[in-house]
Amino acid sequence: ASTVELNQEEVSGYLELLDCTMFPLSKLHLVKFTNISSFIPEFEFIRFLLFSSPSLATMSIVEHPELESLEVLRITRKLLQLRVSSTVSIDFSSG
Repeated sequence: ASTVELNQEEVSGYLELLDCTMFPLSKLHLVKFTNISSFIPEFEFIRFLLFSSPSLATMSIVEHPELESLEVLRITRKLLQLRVSSTVSIDFSSG
């Protein structure tokens, strides 16, 4: 398994750099994001992985410790609106 750490500046450009031949998304089973804020490219990357990883079983999302509760609620609602496979478990927790 490979771990790739991303910060907010890297997220928006990461999709262009993603080499699916080195790390095939079809074999991705577990993803953990930490310090997630309300940064739109972060959410887009999460959405991309959810819909591009057929073997994904668990996605763990840990919010940024300084994220305001209104933003936590907004992110949670956006995640719930996604129509992902029923086999994927999304765990959202506070940092």
